[in-house]
Amino acid sequence: MKVVSCRLKSKVIPKQTLKEYLIPTRYHSAFAYQNVYQKPLKTTAPAEQGATLPVQQQQYKPYTKTQLADLFPAVNFSLPWVIEFGTGTGEFLIAAAQQHPNKLFIGVDVARPCIERAIAKIASLNLKLQHENKEPRVTNLLFYNGFALDFLQADFIHFPLTEVLVNFPDPWPKKRHHKRRIISTPFITALTQALVEGGLLITVTDVAALYEYHLEIIAINRAWTALSFDKNLPAYDYYRFCSRYEQKNLAQTKQFFYTAHRLTALSKKL
Repeated sequence: MKVVSCRLKSKVIPKQTLKEYLIPTRYHSAFAYQNVYQKPLKTTAPAEQGATLPVQQQQYKPYTKTQLADLFPAVNFSLPWVIEFGTGTGEFLIAAAQQHPNKLFIGVDVARPCIERAIAKIASLNLKLQHENKEPRVTNLLFYNGFALDFLQADFIHFPLTEVLVNFPDPWPKKRHHKRRIISTPFITALTQALVEGGLLITVTDVAALYEYHLEIIAINRAWTALSFDKNLPAYDYYRFCSRYEQKNLAQTKQFFYTAHRLTALSKKL
């Protein structure tokens, strides 16, 4: 399928458009709540990633396929799930979804403005495709505004994921900020439980120190096997698309560092 690009014409997004592409966030850890809503949660637990909410805040249940199907009737949730954490404005994921209609792509980002811009792009693209009547609408792409651990450990705990992508995450270079990095020990532990057997984790960065950090953190968990990032990987084809961020860095002769890891069968027995 040909990748069709579409410039964002408006920053005002109708609520109905948000409902069509944005999965409602049901759960917030104390850490997520404080960062998303910019106010502390009334709890005795420390406001750090992974802290649990008080009992009155835990009155929720993870999503089921039936509930998601009711919210998004045009989406096939039986497709293999591909998740991009830190999706930004969605440029990469929109291109991937167009090229691979046989997979369901979900972009996760904690920044609400980025998510809204991504939704505006895909909504504008689908409108353009509909008017030109050249390609079918892109119905295999959704977005989630929240933290990675909340996605993995709460709202979608019952959904096995096939592939996880982390593209050019914030390096948080200061040591005291390393706990804010997406790739972390809690993240890898949660991902070990969420991915299907043989599932893939792909990361890419243009910061050499962050690349080494990714390798170090993932190597701690013996459930993961390092792979070569080449055309033999199913996810390799996604990266044929070059985002504007990549084009800018390539023009500056920056080097990109890729990691690829597969979840082994042994991990499901541990």
